[in-house]
Order: sequence, then C-alpha cells, then structure tokens
Amino acid sequence: MIYLAKLGEEVLPAGLGLETRFRFFDALIGSLAVGLLYFFLRHSFNTSRPAALAGSSLLLFSVIRLEETEIISMHHLMLACTIALAALGYHWHERPSLQAAIGLGAVIAFGALSTTYVIPAALCWAVAVGLAGKGWFAWDRMQFKISWWKIPAMVLVAALIVLLLWPPGVLSTTILRDFLFYLHYPGTTAPRWIAVYWLARLDLPILVFSTLIILVAVWKASRSGCLSSKHAYLAVFILFFLNTALTAHLAGARNLLQFIGVLCLATGALFDEALGYQPLVLPSSSAAAMILGAINLAVLWQSPGYTPSFATDGYRAFVKENDVRLRERARAQVYGLPVLNFYSQHEGASVTSDVSELDDTEPLPTDVKYVLMPTFFCTGGLPVEHPMGLEHPLGRTVCEHWNVVWSFKGAHVWELRLYENPQFTAVNRKIQ
Repeated sequence: MIYLAKLGEEVLPAGLGLETRFRFFDALIGSLAVGLLYFFLRHSFNTSRPAALAGSSLLLFSVIRLEETEIISMHHLMLACTIALAALGYHWHERPSLQAAIGLGAVIAFGALSTTYVIPAALCWAVAVGLAGKGWFAWDRMQFKISWWKIPAMVLVAALIVLLLWPPGVLSTTILRDFLFYLHYPGTTAPRWIAVYWLARLDLPILVFSTLIILVAVWKASRSGCLSSKHAYLAVFILFFLNTALTAHLAGARNLLQFIGVLCLATGALFDEALGYQPLVLPSSSAAAMILGAINLAVLWQSPGYTPSFATDGYRAFVKENDVRLRERARAQVYGLPVLNFYSQHEGASVTSDVSELDDTEPLPTDVKYVLMPTFFCTGGLPVEHPMGLEHPLGRTVCEHWNVVWSFKGAHVWELRLYENPQFTAVNRKIQ
C-alpha cells in the first residue's frame, strides 16, 4: 500500500490533487479482483460466459466491497490475492510443476505484503490441494507425503519477494507475529453471528445466489454420483475462509471481504452445473444476478438509514477552523490520526498538542482534554456494525458527559465532533 501510494504521488500529474494521487493505484489494484475473477472462472474453471459474468458481477456490485472497505487498505489487495490463489491453486491442483510453484509463491508473497491473513489463505490452499489434488500433498495409512522440491521452491519464491520489498516481514517474523496478535485481538469485537446479518443487510444478492447455486450444484452432483475434486476444493475454501473470518478479529463487515470473494468464485464455478447448462436459463440468470446486485447497491446508496462505516469527513475543515486548538499544549486523542496529520501537513498547520490515536479498547486517560471522533461511537456503532444497538464504551463516557465544542456534518457521512473534557471546561471557567 505504501509503495502504491508513493507511486501515485510520483508519477501522476499534480493537477489530480494529492488525495487522488495517493489513492489511485490502491483503488486500481483492488478493483482488479473483479476482472481476475471473470478471467479465472473462464480459464481455470472453464465456465461459460454467463457463469463468469454472474460471479464477477456479484462481486462488482458488492456493497461490502465498495462501501464498507476503505480504498487504502489491505482488504482490497488481499481480495485479489485470495481469488488468484484459489483459482491458480485449482488450475494446478493436479499438475504440480516448477511454473506452478513460482506462480503460487508470487501470489502468496504479494498477499503477505498486503496483510497477515495470507497465512490462513496459504494453509487453506494446502488443505484444499491435499484433499482434492495430486502430487502436492498426500496422506496414506502410514505416512504423510509432500512434494519436497516444489513446496520449498514455492516458499523460497514467496520469501525472496517479501525480503526484497519488505525485509522485516521475513527477518523479524513480523507477518507471523502480527497474525497471532489479530487472531487473539484483545479489543471489542462484534458477536460472531453478526456476519450473517451483514451479508443479509448489505449483500443479500450474494447470500441468496451463492447459497442457491452451491446447494443445487452439490445436490445434483451427489444425486448423480458425480461429486468431483472441484466440489471438494471449493468446499475447503468456503469453510476455511468462513471459519477464519468468524474466529479472528471481527471488527466490521470489511473482514468478510475475502470470504465474499470465495463465495463469488464458487458461485461462478458451479453456476453451469446448478442450472444444467441450459442455453436460455444461463444468460437470464446471470443477468438477474447482475441487475439485483446493482439494484441492491443503488437502494442502499439512497437509503437515509444507511451510512457506510468509513464515510467520515471534516478533517480538512477541522484543521482550517481550529488553528488555536491545534497549537494548544493539551493532550488529545483522535480517531483517524493519520488523516488528521495528512491534512495538517497539506494545509501547513502547526500542531503542538500531544495528539495520539484514539484507543477504543482502553479507558481514556484522565489527562486527555480533547477527543475528535465520528458520531457512530455515540449511536452504539453503525446500524450495520451493531444491529441490536450494542453500546460502545466511549458512548458511556465521552458522548454522554463531555462537551461538544466543534462539529462538522457532510452529506451521507458520519458527523465529526470535537469533545472537551468537562473537568478542563470547569477549570477554564474558574480562571475566567
């Protein structure tokens, strides 16, 4: 992400604006997941055009992908790597070779440069080819067998790429340590059952189509005795990524993005089987998936009751309108401190306050005077994040008892507020 942001800053014209140049290549690489999905469905799974179009269009119009996942983040990059790993893994699942080892190693490396969740993705691939493939791994009653030159070649390629682009990831085992931290994240997380709510609330077409297509395809295959390695391979990926999403740190709907990518991949891969390869049914069903996905996205865009979790604004306005407070020697905590620093540097503002990132997992220190944060902390979290009205700890302290001294509200975004500790307000009044 850092390399892509710097690339945009260096090569794109200054007239596009600093924000656009920072985000352009991240957004471009992230959006490639849709094109990769279509390509791999056609060429790795040998599906029809309507099947590939159905799977890729569901992902294209995914609300969680477009609205619930920030552009500059590891989730979009890892989505592309997940789709590539699953598809190429299937393409080579019975044909291990040096070319396959180099290709899969490169995909795993770029996934490692995106997020530590490449670890469960690689483990998932290993289990899938072990159960549904030939030549990579094998089990018999007496021993475990492995392709001793292809697997090390794949690991070596991945390690060399990561070492070249991000040495600490290998030398300091940063990738592994960060994954273990997020796997047992100590902070507040949503309940596990909420994943179904997120899918039903935001991406109902994906939930309905994927469930129907997968169940019908498996039922037809089992009824005719034609369950194949493809069914086993896809089943491993679906169950593995679902379990990973529900087991690890579940902070928001964006954590389901890789699982959604796998669901769309499986839907496209089994689309022809489920609908019986009928020439009239396939294009009409594919068109229905595309239309319903677009309608779902448009309805949520226009819905006054839905605000995306990362739809925050006002940091630029805060920097312009609070020059005195920025130079005040007081301790403050900010939700989205990198964003504030970005606009402070861009506007040439001088920040002398003791500012740190807002840690919503710990009680606020008593010497904090200001807190800058969006109002979803005060409303119990997003309706999408907390459908049962679960209260955020900050709502019982800052939102209910602190004073609002500045606010900004844009269209279809969360209001940004600056809160002042009432203890400091009382002291100021006594001095006056």
